[in-house]
Amino acid sequence: MNFSNCFLGSQVRTVTQSRRFMSMFCPVVMSGLACLASAQTNSAQIQNIDSALDDTPFLSARGAGMSGALSTLADGIHAPYYNPAGIGGFETPKKNASPIRQLYFPYLGAAANPNMLELIHQFRTQGGATDKTVGSAIVDANAGKTEYGRVSALASITLKRLILVQAVDEQFSAVKSSGTTAHEGAIAANFRNRTISGAGFSLMDPHSRLLLGIFAYYDSQKLFSGNFNYSEIVNTSDRYSLISKNSVSYTGLPINVGLLWILGKSLRPSLAMVVHNWGGTKYKASSQPTTGAGAALPSSFVKEQDLDVGFSISPPLGKRGILNFLLEVDQLTEYDVSIYKKLRAAMELNLGGFGSDSLLGLRAGLNSVGLSYGVNLNLGLIQIEFASQAQDVGVGNARVLERRDVAIVSFNVAIND
Repeated sequence: MNFSNCFLGSQVRTVTQSRRFMSMFCPVVMSGLACLASAQTNSAQIQNIDSALDDTPFLSARGAGMSGALSTLADGIHAPYYNPAGIGGFETPKKNASPIRQLYFPYLGAAANPNMLELIHQFRTQGGATDKTVGSAIVDANAGKTEYGRVSALASITLKRLILVQAVDEQFSAVKSSGTTAHEGAIAANFRNRTISGAGFSLMDPHSRLLLGIFAYYDSQKLFSGNFNYSEIVNTSDRYSLISKNSVSYTGLPINVGLLWILGKSLRPSLAMVVHNWGGTKYKASSQPTTGAGAALPSSFVKEQDLDVGFSISPPLGKRGILNFLLEVDQLTEYDVSIYKKLRAAMELNLGGFGSDSLLGLRAGLNSVGLSYGVNLNLGLIQIEFASQAQDVGVGNARVLERRDVAIVSFNVAIND
């Protein structure tokens, strides 16, 4: 991919156009930041769920492999969450290009931590796969080990700089909270099932230097959280019934806004600002049980607005390679969180293209709990991705390391010119 077309025009004209663009759209972004004072505080139980489960609306192996530091590089299906400014890509398409930039159908992902993978392997080798005990392995958290599993599926289409997404996502986390053997004591479980319908778009200045994007999605989710006896939850059919009877259904309309400023052609220095849950997203319960674990969950809660800021450079490696270096600070609006938990750094090597379009991508990220890494192989129609993410699942300043493996198989059936 040739990037020289992305930076046409003299430096003086580019800066002038960028300033005009900033004067038009920065008030919009700043008005969202002004809503911070009015954002409500989440309940402690919702914070615990968000800590145990990944709050991203759908899986991204690229984001996982780079420790979530993707604000200046997010494009394709990664843009709606990590930075909507990247919707439609970073350059103006050719005049004769197809209006369909990307068409994912389907995009399938799964994630699990090593404890869960080990238990599933044990049950399979012991013949348990035939009597539904593989499902029981998810919640059979022996010796206090945390079990985590996630599946995600979506379909999306990008028409020039407009994207439409339909996704379903399911996560489960469990840990043994009491008892000494596998058949006694309690299991602390968290479960979230989400259905997402979203749309977003981005705007670009004439010189492809300044981009602004927005993505909004209707989020319908079912939450389940509580402590349950092993005998209540070990049987697969009983567990499904228990989750159904003790779950609360919520709906909300999160809005993500992103700004990307590509400062120059040489090394492609870039600045990004991303606002998640613009103004705070209020979730209301559409149904709630009067007894059981579901009754303990709040009837409504607010996801507070969050601000991420990132900077990156992308020096070329010959004619076919690009090396991306990115430094990012997230959770800037959470003043009670230590700065070391907010810093993230990432590196990505792209061969045969840029970003999610590259033929081969090697990724690494570093956060407060450790190193993440990943790989991407783009075969045209089929794209395969893998990542291993070091994630901090501690609430507030608590430091709890969790390593989760992510695998993605996606089919991009669009005709790219």
